Amino acid sequence: MADAPTPAPSPTPAPSSAPSPAPAPSPAPAPEAAPAPAPSLAATPEPAKADAPKPDAPKAEPAAGPFDPKAFKPPEGVKVDAAQLDAFAGIINDTKLSAQDRGSRLIELHNAELKKVGEANTKSWSDMQQKWVGEIKADTTIGGDKIPATVATIAKAIDSLGAEGAKAFREALDVSGAGNHPAVVRGLQAWASKLTEGGHVTGNPPSGAPDTKALFFPNSPEMKGTA
Repeated sequence: MADAPTPAPSPTPAPSSAPSPAPAPSPAPAPEAAPAPAPSLAATPEPAKADAPKPDAPKAEPAAGPFDPKAFKPPEGVKVDAAQLDAFAGIINDTKLSAQDRGSRLIELHNAELKKVGEANTKSWSDMQQKWVGEIKADTTIGGDKIPATVATIAKAIDSLGAEGAKAFREALDVSGAGNHPAVVRGLQAWASKLTEGGHVTGNPPSGAPDTKALFFPNSPEMKGTA
């Protein structure tokens, strides 16, 4: 039996004459980031300001109307004369009056009230003086039929102060009314008695019932008016 033929070897490929491609270049390293510059003070923005509070809307004023004396509330402890308050309201609420006339009438009302208060004070002072004089007259030590001697003793002691001193002393008694106060008269009488003790008080006592006010207040306007 004949042997099988031996296969021919595969041909070796011829080396390629084309050049090999060059390797790709490595990428260049990335540059480092430059440091950020410091912020400029001039360029620094100001902080945002808070919005200013809005003012409250003005309250509506109450409608103007006439003055109501019943709604008037005086300060604590102050008493108001109702008649005077009504008179005031009548002037204020009179729309027929000009500003000049209204002002004039208000001043007249004020002056009339001042006069009223002054007269009341004068009466109160006079009533108090009369009350004191009555107490002196009823006093068994310095009053009654002893008043002339009491007044003479006190007068002599006051005169010892000298002309100017005696005048000023008596004026003080007249102005203040203290010369009619029973306690003051008793004190003056006790002082004068010690000062003039042992001396003789000259002069004749007045005849008839003595006028105590004339004795103690010879320089008062009331006494001068009867002279």
